[in-house]
Amino acid sequence: MLIGINDEIDGLDYSFIKMTHKEFEKLMFEKFKEIFQDHSKPMSQTCMCWGLSVGIGWAPLLYKVCSQLDVIRKVSGIFPIADQVKEKFGGLRFYYHIASPVSRVNDEEDKDEAIWIGLIEDIINKAEKDSYRICGSCGKFVRHKRIDLGWVYDQCSTCLIKEKPELKEAVEEWLKENGEET
Repeated sequence: MLIGINDEIDGLDYSFIKMTHKEFEKLMFEKFKEIFQDHSKPMSQTCMCWGLSVGIGWAPLLYKVCSQLDVIRKVSGIFPIADQVKEKFGGLRFYYHIASPVSRVNDEEDKDEAIWIGLIEDIINKAEKDSYRICGSCGKFVRHKRIDLGWVYDQCSTCLIKEKPELKEAVEEWLKENGEET
């Protein structure tokens, strides 16, 4: 289940969508230091120097994912280090490399690591898939979000029209052609 605007996490009320992007990014970088450890490195070493390049509507989704990845880190010592987190083609992209303990001594430990890495991949893949149903601006679940007008937007039709009023007619026509309502 996704974290809602007023749901409690760790006993605290995080109203993510009411936060500014900067506030949310600071929270993520502080809470998940290991995952976002490269965010202050130069662009010659990582794309995380640009921060979290996603709308605040995906904040609950991203927080949930990082919380799950952090549990894996605490249990296994294996976790992803984010290389880039951004929107692409209307969906979340979470690029990463794996950090793991180097003291493996047998094949059994290699199998365990492969299982943890598979779980990490599953969590990130599910979040990327879920992002196609969540507005990047308001965080609402929508039945069909991928509005393609030559550019695929990560927003619901309401937020897209609000942000780009010049697209109102094109969005309404696209929605009508695809059996959607405004």
